[in-house]
Amino acid sequence: MTSFSTSPPAKDTITEVAVATSVGSSTAVNIQDFNAGIVKINTGSITDVAVTPYICETESGTYMPVYVAANTAADLITVSSSQCYAIPSSAMNGNYLKLVGGSAIADTTIILKRI
Repeated sequence: MTSFSTSPPAKDTITEVAVATSVGSSTAVNIQDFNAGIVKINTGSITDVAVTPYICETESGTYMPVYVAANTAADLITVSSSQCYAIPSSAMNGNYLKLVGGSAIADTTIILKRI
């Protein structure tokens, strides 16, 4: 007899990440099964730091910044300590996500949601 789990799939995942000043040093997050996300800056003395989302098809591939339209600036998130910010929906279209900051941000959480 085959048994099946009746538990619904997890709707959320919480991942601790490093936001570095370079793509190579930032943490890659698998976002393939999610369609929304929040960046939570936990502690520290970060004020108005620009964070750029980078996406890639593979975890170890070449990450590129997310642009909303040609000849525009990259889609930025400006963050401060002890606050939460929505990840731009344009960044949720990749398979893997990295966040790169104007300053390094050590204590950061990404909360990914299935809606």
